Amino acid sequence: MSINVKDHYDSALGPARKTTMDPAWPYEDRMITESGRTYNELTRTKEFTDLIKKKKAFLLPATIFFLTFYFLLPILAAYTNVLKGDAFFGLTWAWVYALLQFAVVWIGGLVYMKTAAQYDVTVKEILTKHKKELEK
Repeated sequence: MSINVKDHYDSALGPARKTTMDPAWPYEDRMITESGRTYNELTRTKEFTDLIKKKKAFLLPATIFFLTFYFLLPILAAYTNVLKGDAFFGLTWAWVYALLQFAVVWIGGLVYMKTAAQYDVTVKEILTKHKKELEK
């Protein structure tokens, strides 16, 4: 005998409209403010969509760069001879590349912190602008 977990949870939720298939279900009651303005309405504002576009424009290339930079070391070390030569002071290019990863992570972290601080300022401006509407 098998149990359909989805049906089990859906039947325990109460009214038929509130099911696990509804993505807003667990948050629906909490998303609505006293004024009836929802979080979804705030996310549709031009300011919020511009902020999300800015974040994606920064995060996507940064993530691709870091993942490529990180996984390039084991790939180059395993399948090529590029990193086997001497660089300087008796270190091979593999060691230089590995140590460079530490520097790149620290620099990337600092750049992200500065960028995130700018995003925080933008978020505060958006919330301040819509504060009256959200508190009604």
